[in-house]
Formats: sequence, structure tokens, C-alpha cells
Amino acid sequence: MKLQVFALMVLLTVACVEGSVDTAWEVERDVAGDTTTVHTLGGQVWPSAVELREDLAIGALDGPAPLVFGEVSRLADDHRGGIYVFDRQVPDIRHFDRTGEFVGTIGRAGDGPGEYEALSLGMVVDAAGVLYVHAWGNRSIVRFAEDGSPLEQWVYDFPFLTTRPGTWLYSDAPGRVLVTAQVNGEEALVVLDDRQVIDTLVVPWLPGVPEERGGPYSVEKYWGWHRDGYFVVGVSDEYSLEAHRADGVLRIRRDVEELPVHPDEADAMRRSFEWMARRPRYRPPEGEWVPSTMPPFRGISVARDGRIWVRRNTHPIEVPVEARPGGPPPVGFTQPYLYDVFEADGAYLGEIRFPQDFEPYLFEEGYVWGVRRGPLEEQYVVRLSMVVGGASP
Repeated sequence: MKLQVFALMVLLTVACVEGSVDTAWEVERDVAGDTTTVHTLGGQVWPSAVELREDLAIGALDGPAPLVFGEVSRLADDHRGGIYVFDRQVPDIRHFDRTGEFVGTIGRAGDGPGEYEALSLGMVVDAAGVLYVHAWGNRSIVRFAEDGSPLEQWVYDFPFLTTRPGTWLYSDAPGRVLVTAQVNGEEALVVLDDRQVIDTLVVPWLPGVPEERGGPYSVEKYWGWHRDGYFVVGVSDEYSLEAHRADGVLRIRRDVEELPVHPDEADAMRRSFEWMARRPRYRPPEGEWVPSTMPPFRGISVARDGRIWVRRNTHPIEVPVEARPGGPPPVGFTQPYLYDVFEADGAYLGEIRFPQDFEPYLFEEGYVWGVRRGPLEEQYVVRLSMVVGGASP
């Protein structure tokens, strides 16, 4: 039986204000069976560009020990405006309140109860205020109460997925966490409720992922977990995401400009990979090392407020780098952090470009937590508020 296809062109006009975006959001909606496609053809919902205001910075080049960070690798929002900071150089977890005041150090380094090691892959706080730490080395979830005291850790034997960057722990209810893992060769979330494994959720399969690993601009599958209990997944060969909701699939598409890989960056990558290929101890990427064009995006995150953040590829920035003794030739280019933001219903709100010295970690309602590097590479944990047209978007 043929599926009926309905198409509706919707044009939303946004009032112009100072610094506004000139074009209205132009969207095409199609429904085919249980799949609804929201295709942004141009424009955006937000009436102006997003202004980022730094309203809190925690850190110091030279000061009290709790304010000096070595290598921040994870952040977790405590749901009261404060932040947990994992510094893997020590390693330790430091808790700061909403004003940036140091509350205390949580747990300690080690492999026993209430302890963790440098390779801790994630942190999350549940609705009851309990902090969960993904302790990769001892294959457990280490837990801490709101006051910082250790709780019974959860030990389990399913395989961790240790090759995928991104979020490793989610929580959608008190006493319940979802752990990124590999199950039967597939990416999945293992659901733990009061330490018991109650479900395994496999990331939906999508066509288009090549078997070869490729280089930095290879086509990959990216995904995030929505607070309402479903995956948002996309393959970066085209700008298309799928939200696998209980009532059907929502496909989110957007037209973006195809960007060529900078020739100087391509040459630097090839020199680095050729160096690896000549040395057995290194493994260069398989398949095509450097494509002629970049995939449209390179990551998907879902904020606590349900908005979907898509990290786009954009024109790279050339940065000074030094070769490591005995290492491959360096690649002196980096990708700025540029994101498209969508509502959970597929409405394209607009883009946000972060400062070159800032790396976003947590996307929240109206603000973003991340790490800013100072002129001497010192690190600051920073909260940026988002402002559109003089108000929080």
C-alpha cells in the first residue's frame, strides 16, 4: 500500500529588531506514515543573533588550590545553579555553588568505595541531587549524596563503550541512570534503576555509515538521549536527524552550504597519517583520509530543557602547535564550536558560535557551562548566559 504524503509550506514572519536576522523561518513539513519531516529551508525563529554573556568564571592562574585547574574533563550541573568539576590531572571532583564559592572536594582518588581514577568517563546528577561518577577503571558507578558523603557504589559487568566521545551518563529519574555501553557490537544505553539492570536500549540503526573509520572529517553516526525517553540520532553524510519518539519518528532537516576542506589542513592531515602508516605502533585511519568536503555536522547533544544542539562543521581556524618529540607532524587547525539549536518539535531557533577560547560542556535552559582557556593555557570553568533580543531565549 502506498503511503500518503502530505506537504505543507509554513512561513513564519519574525518582527525585526536591532541586530535581528533579516530572513523569516521558512519550513517545509511532510508526513509519510509515522514519520514527520520538518525541513528548514531558510531563516530562523530567534529574531536576532544570540549574545553570550559570561556571568560566572571559576578559576585562577595562581591562587587557592581549589581554584587552580590542571585538566578539566567533565562537568555536572547540581540542579541548584552550582557545578561539579572533574579535574583528571589530580584527579579530584570539586563542588562549587551558584555564586562560584568552593563547597568542597567530593570523594578521592583510588579504586575503593567512594573513589575514582583519572579515566572517569562521565558525571551526572539525578533529580534527588545524587551525583553519579562513571568509574571506568573499576567498572562501577560511584555515587555521592548531596552533602558529598559516599553512597554504595554500583558494580556491574556489561562492557563499557570506550571509543565514543560525548556523554556517558544520563539520568531521567531519582535513582535511575543510563550508561553508554556496547552490547552485542551495538551502541546502547544500559538502564540501571536502584543498581539493577532493568533494560537495554539500542541506538537506532541508520543507513549511511561507512565501515572504514576515515579521518577527522569522516562520516559518523551521532546521537543523544532526550529527557522524554527517546534517541535523537543522525548520520553526518547529510543534514538529517531522527527523533525516535513513542508516537513516531520526527525527522529534522536543514539546508546548509557544503564546505570544502581547507587545502593546507588537508596537506597537514596527510603528512600526519603518512607518518603513522610508516610506523607499526601507530594506526592511521582506514579508508579515505581526507575528503574534499566536510560532512555538515560533527555531533548531537540534547539539553536538559529538551532542545537539540547540533555541532556543525565550519571553516577551521589555524592555531600554533608544537610537534611532540617522536610524534607525528602536528595539524595546526582546529574547528570552532558552532551549533544549530532546535526545539524538540524540529523548529530551527538559530545558531550559536562560541568564542575561540571556550569549549562548551553542558547545555542548559538559558545558559551553557564550559571551559575557557586563558593566555597561559590556565583553565576557567565558565557559565555563559544566552540573550536574544534582550531576554533569555
